[in-house]
Amino acid sequence: MPLTEEWEQAKLCRLLPSPLYVLYSQTAAYTEACDSLINVNIVGDVDEARSFHTRRLLEEDEDDDSNNVTNEEEDDNGEGGKKGKRGRGKGPAAGQQMSKQEERLRKLLQAHPLQVQVRLRLHKDKEDGADVSVLLTFSHVTRMQIVAVKVKLEDDQNLAGTAYQGSSAGEVLQSSTLLSHLLETGDAGAESPNPANRFLLAEAGYPGGAIPDRHLQEVGSLYMWAQLLAGLQHPEKKEGEDEEDEEKSSRAILPVSEDVSFSHVGQIMKSVRSRVEARLALQKQITQLERAKHIQVEPAVPEEAAHLFPADSDGSSSSRGASRIRNWTLVDWEQYTTLEVARHLVEAKAVSGEDFFFRLQVFLVYFDFTSEIVCLLY
Repeated sequence: MPLTEEWEQAKLCRLLPSPLYVLYSQTAAYTEACDSLINVNIVGDVDEARSFHTRRLLEEDEDDDSNNVTNEEEDDNGEGGKKGKRGRGKGPAAGQQMSKQEERLRKLLQAHPLQVQVRLRLHKDKEDGADVSVLLTFSHVTRMQIVAVKVKLEDDQNLAGTAYQGSSAGEVLQSSTLLSHLLETGDAGAESPNPANRFLLAEAGYPGGAIPDRHLQEVGSLYMWAQLLAGLQHPEKKEGEDEEDEEKSSRAILPVSEDVSFSHVGQIMKSVRSRVEARLALQKQITQLERAKHIQVEPAVPEEAAHLFPADSDGSSSSRGASRIRNWTLVDWEQYTTLEVARHLVEAKAVSGEDFFFRLQVFLVYFDFTSEIVCLLY
């Protein structure tokens, strides 16, 4: 890295929020010591980062004043009598309430102006020679005290648009699910890993802690492994904890631990690379199956059953039979749940909307007997 660039990175590093600083320093140290195929950079506007903290404090004061006014109006309207009549018909329209709700959530999900980008190159593919990398862009959602990450797959030969194209094959490389469940089952990145955020979201008009998908697409996925990489360990909600305790914990500053990041950075980087390489290989296989409608394949016959499939006079085994892939299609979760053959798996919760489902149709020929088999794979 040139000296000027190093100086710029050092200047930006001082302005990072603590979780992103830990993520940057630990990942950069791991890169220098263990993996030269990883590149770490800080991106963002220096002036914007300097004014961000002051502006956020002012917005929080405005939100508190607004909440106090709202509570006073609710108290007045709830007293009945003249005050109740005076307030009738003068409330904000439904559209205005919705815009206020959206504005509160937007402020709640506002991220720090500086981001940390980790570009992780994969080992070069020996077959097509593609130079593929995955770009991870980490941001800090300051008010909620969580780290979000956006995932983007990059390659130098536009393989995503040529060799890897296909309706069902493309599903396995969707950026929104590419790194889901990386270290543990259930980590889909769709919910805040900080349990105290349920209070903040309810206060903004989103009870239950659910964040709309359109906002998640803007801020990024909220994976647990991203929190660990940033040295964050959010406390679990204790049984019997009341709303007042939850409100206090939502406003408390979470500690950031370099030891937590240090103990996970190697595992996370290796898991990311392994996941992307496995998905690329899976997509190639699915693409071949999609294009294999006219490929004839001889099924393997176990030795103990070989006498049931005698060879032809010329020694060939064509009389044993052959199979041909007739169709390979993607099945979405809504379709899958309506299938009778899949009902027991759905009811037993052995499958979920996070899985991939495919329908395989195979045309079989044995002697003069023909048959068609339909299989559901997940």
